[in-house]
Amino acid sequence: MNILCRVVVADDNHDAADSLALMIECLGYSAHAAYDGREAVEASARYFPELAILDVQMPALDGCAAARHLRSMEKAPVCIASLTALDPGTEPFKSQAHAFDVHLTKPPKLEEITALLFSVLGAPAPYSR
Repeated sequence: MNILCRVVVADDNHDAADSLALMIECLGYSAHAAYDGREAVEASARYFPELAILDVQMPALDGCAAARHLRSMEKAPVCIASLTALDPGTEPFKSQAHAFDVHLTKPPKLEEITALLFSVLGAPAPYSR
């Protein structure tokens, strides 16, 4: 299998992070699960993902702050997506929404993840070839 894209998924709900990472791997991509914003930043510094999917509300470093850290990295992800159950018009999300390129609502649907990967890569997922 040809890995076309590396993804870091961060959610303080371990099952949610692991499930989303597994879904992405089942689509033929490489995914790493992190369980807070600091782990996401550290993983991105080692892993150089093209895509980061960050839960907005996490301990240690929330998704908004993690997104700002990722943007300042020399090899920043091409796309940073928020992942939240919050209404986009509520704080803290509303004032920080600009930190993200894309917004996903929990739980994300397979079609949304597939479309996001397609938009980041500009190519179909390996399984669809």
